[in-house]
Amino acid sequence: MLMQTLNATTPHYVRCIKPNDSKTQFEYNPKRAVQQLRACGVLETIRISAAGFPSRWTYAEFFLRYRVLCRSTDVDRANMKRTCEHILARVIKDEDRFCFGKTKIFFRAGQVAYLEKLRAERLRKCCLTMQRNVRGWLQRNRYQKIIRTIRGLQRRARGLLARRAAQTERERRAAICMQRHVRGWLARLRYAAVRRAVLGLQRRGRGLLARRKCEQLRYNAKAVIIQRWVRGWLARKRYLRQTQRLVLAQSVVRRFLARRRLRKLKAEARSVEHVKKLNVGLENKIISLQQRIEEMNKEKQKNKNTQGDLSVTKQQLEKLKAAEIISRKLPEKIAELEDELRIAKQQLRNEIDEKVRQQKSSAFEFCTIFEGYYENSM
Repeated sequence: MLMQTLNATTPHYVRCIKPNDSKTQFEYNPKRAVQQLRACGVLETIRISAAGFPSRWTYAEFFLRYRVLCRSTDVDRANMKRTCEHILARVIKDEDRFCFGKTKIFFRAGQVAYLEKLRAERLRKCCLTMQRNVRGWLQRNRYQKIIRTIRGLQRRARGLLARRAAQTERERRAAICMQRHVRGWLARLRYAAVRRAVLGLQRRGRGLLARRKCEQLRYNAKAVIIQRWVRGWLARKRYLRQTQRLVLAQSVVRRFLARRRLRKLKAEARSVEHVKKLNVGLENKIISLQQRIEEMNKEKQKNKNTQGDLSVTKQQLEKLKAAEIISRKLPEKIAELEDELRIAKQQLRNEIDEKVRQQKSSAFEFCTIFEGYYENSM
C-alpha cells in the first residue's frame, strides 16, 4: 500500500532510502528509514494524498480486476464507465468514498483494500461453489456406482430366492393336487355307498306315503263331489231368494228416489212462482233507480264523498237486472225440468219392468236346468 501511494504521489521521480548507514545487505534500520522519509517530505506527501483520493484506476483496469463483483446483466463492454458505476453502486453505498473522472476512478484511503477484501471473498465463494459441485458430482457418481452394485446383488439374490420359492410352491401345489384327487376318489366311494342306502330307504318310504296319500285323495274326491252337488243346490235356492229380495229392494229404493226428486222439482217450481211474485213491479223499481242515478250524477259535482254510494247503487241495479233476466228464464227452465222428470219416470218404469222380466226368465231357465241336471244325476 505504501509503494502504491508513493507511485501515485511521485510520478516523475524516484526517491532512494538507505536501509542502514553502512549499506550492509540484509540489514534494515527502521528508525533511520523513517528519518529519511520525514526529511524528504514523503510522509507529509502521503498524509496529504490520503486526505484526498490517493488510489486511481482506469475503467478498463478496474473492470478486469473487479468484474467478479457484478452480474452479467450489469456488464456493458461498449461503455466501461457505466459498468464500473454499476459495480461500485452495488458494493459501496457511500458515494463520497469514490469519484468518477474522465478516464479514471478515484478512491479514498481504504476503499481499494475493501474492494480487494470483497473480491477475495467472492473468489473464495466461487472456489467453494466449484469445489462443492465437483465433490457432489464425485460423491453422486460414487453413490450411484454403489447403488448399482447393491441393486445388482439384490436382484440376483432375490432372483435366487424367488426361484427357490417358485420351486417350493410348485412342489406344494403338486402335492395338494395329488391329495385332492385321492381324497376326492375316497369321498366319492363313501358318498356312492351312502347315497345308494339313502335312496333305497327314501324310495320305500315315499312309496308307502304315496299309496296312503292316493287313498286319502280318492276318499276326498268322492266327498267333494257329494259336497259340490249339495252346496250347488243350496246356493241356487239361496240365489233365487236373494234375487227376489234385491229386485224388491231396488224397486223400493228407486221409487223413493223418484219421489224425492219429484218433491225437489215441485219445490223449485214453487220457488220460481215466489220469485215471480216478488219481482212484481220490478220495472217500476228499475225506473226509480235510474232516476235516482241521474239525481246522484247531478249531485256528484257538489259532494264527491257520495261516489261510493253511487257504485253500490249501480251494483244493486245490475243485480236486479240479472234477477229480472233469471225470472224471465224460469218458466222455460221449469218446463224443461218437468219434461226431464216425465222422461226419467218413464225410463225408471221401463228399467223396473225389464229387470223383473229378466230375473223371471233367468230364474225359470235356472230351475229348468237344475231339474234336468238333477234328473240326469238320479
